Amino acid sequence: MTLESLASKLANELEGELEEQIASDHNLSEDRAKAVAAGLAMFQKTQAEMEDLRGKLRDAMDHAAELETQLAGEKQLNSLLEHQVKSHQIDRDQAVADRAVYEALFIAINGMLHAFNFPEPLVDTNRKEEN
Repeated sequence: MTLESLASKLANELEGELEEQIASDHNLSEDRAKAVAAGLAMFQKTQAEMEDLRGKLRDAMDHAAELETQLAGEKQLNSLLEHQVKSHQIDRDQAVADRAVYEALFIAINGMLHAFNFPEPLVDTNRKEEN
């Protein structure tokens, strides 16, 4: 026998006992006693469902709070990574600008050397670069 069938059987027995008690205590007709018992059973069932739903709502709210905390951490990490990317972009831009300055300086020096007919190059152009 399953748990649901046991619960149903027990509820039916209790409802029958409740009907008898209500009818005897309040001098009600059998139909009225059944109606009162059915109303009380429905109320109890509704209360049990409400407690179950409150538990589920509490669990859902706890889960939502956990997700909000996780989202806040992810946003903080994202902000940190964006800051690092911007910092590295600034470093790269500065390195490109520095290289342009040095390149212009070397071109100017090379032009001066040619203008004054300097006889030998300062750098050995026949040498192969080693990696």
